[in-house]
Amino acid sequence: MVSELQAATTAERAGAAIRLGELGSNANTAIDALIMSALHDSDHLVRIRAIRALERISGQANVTVTALIELLDDPHPEIRWAAAGAMESFGLKAVVATPALVEMLDDPDPAVRGSAASTLGKMGPVAVAALMQVLDDPNRGKKLSALKALAGHGARAGVAVPRITPFAGDPDPELRAAALLCLRRIAGDRNWPGESGWLTDPQAQIWPKAMTSAERLRGYPSLRRAIVEAALGVFGEFVGDPDPRVRYEAVKGFADLGEEGRSGAQQVAPLLRDPESRIRRAAADAVGGMGSEAVSDLVPELVSALADHDDNVRWAVIQALRNVGSDALPELTIVLEYGDPLLLPGVLATIVELGPIAAEAAAYLLPHLGAGQPEIRALAAEALGSVGAVQATGALHTALDDQAEEVRLAAAWALATLGADGPVAR
Repeated sequence: MVSELQAATTAERAGAAIRLGELGSNANTAIDALIMSALHDSDHLVRIRAIRALERISGQANVTVTALIELLDDPHPEIRWAAAGAMESFGLKAVVATPALVEMLDDPDPAVRGSAASTLGKMGPVAVAALMQVLDDPNRGKKLSALKALAGHGARAGVAVPRITPFAGDPDPELRAAALLCLRRIAGDRNWPGESGWLTDPQAQIWPKAMTSAERLRGYPSLRRAIVEAALGVFGEFVGDPDPRVRYEAVKGFADLGEEGRSGAQQVAPLLRDPESRIRRAAADAVGGMGSEAVSDLVPELVSALADHDDNVRWAVIQALRNVGSDALPELTIVLEYGDPLLLPGVLATIVELGPIAAEAAAYLLPHLGAGQPEIRALAAEALGSVGAVQATGALHTALDDQAEEVRLAAAWALATLGADGPVAR
């Protein structure tokens, strides 16, 4: 296969590179030949295939990374893109490439910029320190890429939080959204969040001194609280931003924090009515993860959101109500009693998800076995089985003769769940 890298046809050379890459570390002895192909082959496609093979082999970092750095100056954007992306597989072994990758954050090609940012997001504290410096660069594109790269570090970029938060108020909505994304990834990452020098010196421009494991464990709770509190303040401030990208990142920040974001319940709730469906879904996810005690007052708003026209939003709201649990039942039974046609399907689906804890709703479910719409009758049958309504077996037996197949199947399932024998649904 190494010899085929010198073959006469492009297809043979490209095929050899692909096969060598598929061997992974077993092709370690082919690295020098692949480097020569990546640097000097006359065909663009062969060079790309050779770079991808080097990425998959991930061996001899000292020579491979050096060659990849050289390729970062290639005139072809696809080669630069491939070389920057290939370094990601080397992790910290590619840290020597940090300065070159930082320079690529303002590459004229957006794919190259993205590839460099992605790789820098995997390269540890040296990259974080370099990216923090880029945040002072006057070039908007470089700052935007640096924020995205810092987001890739998650909690390990905790040291950068004071440098990131000012961008949340930038006039440029794209920079605001990138800053909020970065804070989401840092605050939402439950792993050890790196160094804590900024707690004592928020203006520090250098990477803080490393701590011992014991010091890390002692400092973790206070550092974690500081990061979360800083992020919550920003999410709460910008959850009502006029730009939908910013609102989305803010509400997703609350969702990522789960119960740690419960203080923002009242701020997130209005976004259940946002014009953007993805924001409404994120709001439902956020509320659902905050814990039943934090959101019990929001049950009416969640139930109203069951009328949403977007299936994904409704499902997220159903899951949020399931997380609320029995505290959601009073509001759900009101809808069951009065039969609001817009809310009824979502309420019945929520009862199905709640299961036995919603047993007291059985009396309100039974009348809906006679509803005019087959969808409602089927959901009512499924809900009766889910809550364990053994008193409904007679009505469910009758439903086995329903004209609609979906109703017959739901009734058969409910009877089986209740342990009640009956004829097979027809």
